[in-house]
Amino acid sequence: MANLSETYVESEVYLEPELEMELQNRLSRIEGHIRGVKEMLSEHRDCESLLIQLAAIRGAINQVTVKLLEEHIRMCVASGVASGEGMMTLDRLKRSLATIVRHGNCVRAELVRIGYIIHRDHQ
Repeated sequence: MANLSETYVESEVYLEPELEMELQNRLSRIEGHIRGVKEMLSEHRDCESLLIQLAAIRGAINQVTVKLLEEHIRMCVASGVASGEGMMTLDRLKRSLATIVRHGNCVRAELVRIGYIIHRDHQ
């Protein structure tokens, strides 16, 4: 996890309130789902059921990641480019995308599907 003191904080542009609430709700459901899996583990439920639930959690996290990235591009990146800080903004986006791709092939597949990452064959 990144050191919070090193994390860039956008002060003027942020998520639309509706999306922020949606992401908070999704994360709360994920949190509850994780508690349920912990309970399943302590009840010695079968491994297949645990793996299925963990895959569902990963899918839910991937969806939160993609929604946040979409809004980040729409609001934060567009604002940075419009304000003349295009290169710095795009460098931060590049680092964010590299982190996402490095830590989750499922997220990468979703980003490819929606067109944010282009296969090398198409460049």
